[in-house]
Amino acid sequence: MKLLQHKLIQISSILIIGLAIGIAIPRSLDNTIDTEVTHQHQGLWSCSMHPQIISESQGSCPICGMDLTPISENQDQIDPNAILLTEDAARAAQLETYIVKEEELTIKKLELSGTLNPNNDKLFNELSYVEGRIEFLAITSTGVHLNKGDLIAKIYAPDLIAAHQELLSLYPIRDQEIKLYNAVVQKFKHWNYSNQQIQELIKQNKLLSSYPIYAQQSGTITELLISEGDWIKSEQTILSSVDLNSVWAELEIHESQMNHLKTGQEIEVVIEALGNKKIRTVIDFVDPLINTDKRIGRIRATLLNKNQELKPGMFITANIHQPLKDKLLRIPASAILWTGKESLVYVKSPNAPTYSLRSVKIQEPIEEWYTIASGLEVGEEIVFRGTFTVDAAAQLAGKRSMINR
Repeated sequence: MKLLQHKLIQISSILIIGLAIGIAIPRSLDNTIDTEVTHQHQGLWSCSMHPQIISESQGSCPICGMDLTPISENQDQIDPNAILLTEDAARAAQLETYIVKEEELTIKKLELSGTLNPNNDKLFNELSYVEGRIEFLAITSTGVHLNKGDLIAKIYAPDLIAAHQELLSLYPIRDQEIKLYNAVVQKFKHWNYSNQQIQELIKQNKLLSSYPIYAQQSGTITELLISEGDWIKSEQTILSSVDLNSVWAELEIHESQMNHLKTGQEIEVVIEALGNKKIRTVIDFVDPLINTDKRIGRIRATLLNKNQELKPGMFITANIHQPLKDKLLRIPASAILWTGKESLVYVKSPNAPTYSLRSVKIQEPIEEWYTIASGLEVGEEIVFRGTFTVDAAAQLAGKRSMINR
């Protein structure tokens, strides 16, 4: 019995010593590996999956547990406001960069958008010529086309009744009372009655309960300001109309492009609703004022519309080709982050896998590119795909970003 107890004590002691040795060996190896790696790399360490995790020594990522990897041997050259992304992290984020170049463009194509609008030079207001009550309204809605001389309404007007009475009384003795007769005729002409319409009143040979109001100009009604039963005053506007035999093509343009455009410059207008119909014309107006909220200006061209197929409100695009001689710096439009007041890009450091946010001044769009006035130099490398991913990582790391500037 004592022998058995002695054997068990020996076996237990051997197991405990073996376990202690098994534990000690890996630790010793780990310490050796750590010492070797640390000796090889004295820079910063980061997680390839979580680049916001940065350490001054080797270790594991507190988020995913992966081993941290070396970032750079040149940590003294790292911008403290820059976000560090290892090659693996950049690959995982599908980042793509573009090296800034200086290019000479011989032709610049501007693509603009806008709408067709009524030609305001052809707007016309119809006025009442006497005071009275509208007894009958021939026009009941906007959009109706009127020809000059068409009936608009009939009005009960005491002044017209009195003048008609004079006209009928003087007409038989017009040769003897020529001055009085001509004075009455002039009253009707002042009220925009033509000679033919005055003769029709004479042929009536009786007073009317209401008198016609005729259109003074052809056009499409844009606003109707009276209803049956309304009492209107002399010189009151009763409707507005516009001649649509010509329309305006009005286009928006970025403020930086305004100085490149001038009246008389050729432009090609494309109307999508008419099967992308193209009309070549010239710019006849460049707005001298800029919309301060949108930072855009406006240009205009006049289009003939004899067959009335061009409808105000139609969406249009336009192409303007401009000859260029200057060399320009340009970058992909996708590289730019817009904050409202600033245009920002992420620039990659040539010394380390770091990306810094930088403000740039853009000039104007050319198709899917923007020309750069300042903020970048030839040869610098910028992010043009995955820009928002970089910015999100910068925000998480507390670095300079769109939100934190």
